Amino acid sequence: MIELLINLFAFSILIILFGGVVLGIVAFFQNRGLRRRIFDLEAINQKSSELNEPEPAPLQPAAQEDLEELEPTFKEESAATERAVTDQKIETPTSAKESVTSKAARKGIEWEKLLGVRGAAILGGVALVIAAILFYQHAVQEGWFDMHSKVWTGAIVGTACFLLQARLRAKGYIFVSNVLAGSGAVMHYAAAWAAFRLYHLISQPAGFGWMAIITVACCGLAVRHSSQLIAIFGLVGGFATPLLLATSDASALGLFSYILLLDVALLAIGRKKDWPWLSLLGLFGTTSSQLLWLLRGREEEAAIALIACGLFGLLYVVMGSGPKTSGFSARWKLGQVAGILIPFAIATHYARIVELGDNLQSIAFVAALLAGGATFAGRRLALPTLSLAGAAGAAAVTSTWLLSGVYEELSIYSFALYTGATSLVLALFDTWPKRTDSKEIHPAAVHSLILLFTFTYFTSDSTALPLWGVSLMLLIHVGISVWTRASLPALPVLAGLAAGITLFLYRVQHAHPGNPAYHSIPALIGAVALISGLLLTASITWRRHTAPRSLALAATLCVLPTLLHFQPWFGALPPHYYGALFLLVGIASCGAARSNFSTAYAALVLITSWQLFAETSPSLFQSLEWPIPFVFIGTLAVLGVLTLAPLLFKGSLQKSRALGIIAAFAPFFGLFSLLSLYEYRFGERGALLMLLALASLPFIGYLNQRSAASDGGLNRSKTTYLMSALFFLALAIPSELRNVSLDLRGFLDEWFQAGLSLAAVAWSLAARRRGTPLPQARYPYPHPYP
Repeated sequence: MIELLINLFAFSILIILFGGVVLGIVAFFQNRGLRRRIFDLEAINQKSSELNEPEPAPLQPAAQEDLEELEPTFKEESAATERAVTDQKIETPTSAKESVTSKAARKGIEWEKLLGVRGAAILGGVALVIAAILFYQHAVQEGWFDMHSKVWTGAIVGTACFLLQARLRAKGYIFVSNVLAGSGAVMHYAAAWAAFRLYHLISQPAGFGWMAIITVACCGLAVRHSSQLIAIFGLVGGFATPLLLATSDASALGLFSYILLLDVALLAIGRKKDWPWLSLLGLFGTTSSQLLWLLRGREEEAAIALIACGLFGLLYVVMGSGPKTSGFSARWKLGQVAGILIPFAIATHYARIVELGDNLQSIAFVAALLAGGATFAGRRLALPTLSLAGAAGAAAVTSTWLLSGVYEELSIYSFALYTGATSLVLALFDTWPKRTDSKEIHPAAVHSLILLFTFTYFTSDSTALPLWGVSLMLLIHVGISVWTRASLPALPVLAGLAAGITLFLYRVQHAHPGNPAYHSIPALIGAVALISGLLLTASITWRRHTAPRSLALAATLCVLPTLLHFQPWFGALPPHYYGALFLLVGIASCGAARSNFSTAYAALVLITSWQLFAETSPSLFQSLEWPIPFVFIGTLAVLGVLTLAPLLFKGSLQKSRALGIIAAFAPFFGLFSLLSLYEYRFGERGALLMLLALASLPFIGYLNQRSAASDGGLNRSKTTYLMSALFFLALAIPSELRNVSLDLRGFLDEWFQAGLSLAAVAWSLAARRRGTPLPQARYPYPHPYP
């Protein structure tokens, strides 16, 4: 160590000598240039003196008389000229002013001052410190000082540096005094550290107080003398104090309280003096202190550190903005954004290691605090991405706790309530100040949407969850996504889809008696109907929503995953089975019709038909002891919903060309299955009744639209409903006369060909009378009507 200090001292001397040589060379060239300028000025002065003309000879008397006669006229002309010149406004071009100002503002690098004054002061301070250390080392080796003398010597020398810097500052040596003040602070920090750590002369509180006083002194000197150098010494010493005085039983409350007060002081000084770098350095020190605390593995006090993390982020939201007249607004904004986003990463780590259960409220509190601060700062700084990043960070923090896999029976309810409160906080902060652009994405909707998809993944991997806790979670966050009126239509749609997928996965995992959290299928279906029904109700009644049709589509998407897994519930009673299917299909069909999305309606018709007719063998119903007449009634009721639901939204029928066509042809999917069941139960006689029942569904749709205006898609849907009804009626009589079941071979019979011909004539007649653009059937013979 002594050799290193000697080498540094020698290196400093060489730098000083080298600096003297450099200064001499700089002075030589500056003097040479100065002499050249003086020589040029003397030459110009000599030329100007030679060009001066001698004074004119006195005028003769005759010339004097002529001059006196012309004098009044000359005076009048000169006065007129002066008035004309005075009336004219001579304006300097703005660009010229700016160029002059910019040239005046640009100053060259004062190398002589930098190397000769500041450089010498810095090197002198370094040499002084090295010399003092060498002298101190030599004195210790010779036994001149004991433990007490070593400590008090450092304190006395540091105090002397503080006093000397004041005298030098009074004489104008500003930079030298700043260096001395910093050197004095370093000596005091070293003395306090040695007194506590090496010699155990003072206690930890005494050493902490000593260092805190020096930090306060540095802050006061920095403010008083506007010295950034002293502020740096105070900042470094302030954050080094806990590290220098750290013990194995350090308290998280004391450590983070001290850092919080230090950050308050640094931010206050930075705002007062417009020093944005002080905010950035303070953020670096705070983050480093938190990371060092994490490396120590003090999990028993992690809740306190987690709350402190949220308070640090809130502090930068409140005090991280610079003065309004600051010329470093971008730097202040950078510090504020980093100060609110960095704590999210640390809080996510704490959420993973904190003991679960009782500390869930701490995690949710910090997430809400940071997300609310980010949303408020994003609105105030006109940074929408900051608000969205805060919402995503809060969702990441709470999702980390959820995915940790350790939870109690009531944890799902608590999770739903706490995260819902966070979304409400985001929604409230996002409304002030009032939005000027309604197309912005709402942070509350983003937060709820991320949690919904996280919850979907969590539900698929869990083994025992309360049904109503799951339903409460979905109700809260789907409701918030809808309530915030998210400008993007995809947000409520994705929310409904996530809810449907969640309950679908939950059903697959839990709808069997072997699961400890077994729930009956009616309860699961009731939860699906509740969420999707609320979405559909909001889409119909909430006219002021940004995208009401997207809510209707969300209701449909919420139901479809449950319908895909509906077949295994054949063990229920027929009223329960068909009643639940009727309810879900009714919600989904109304939602698809309200959304004016024909693809969704087609998917619903296909899925429902598959559920109704994929397993319709008579042996199945015989084993279930389901009466076939009740099966007919339930099936016709579900097909009736699919066929007639679009009639409740005639505006959608007018706009959509395919919606009415898909609904009108929905009964055709059950034609063969119903006839085969009818033949099994009642024989070949009476097939006419089944076909008439199927024909009644589209015929009711036609009668419902009969008095409506015949234009656009509504005219097309009326004709399609009529064509569907006529087709069933045309097949009813031949099927009854032939007494055969409708299969592919039956269509080759002459009776069915006659029935199809009658249907074609009826279609052609209806198409002509309604003037629809549907293809009109061509009859090969003259029509029996004019």
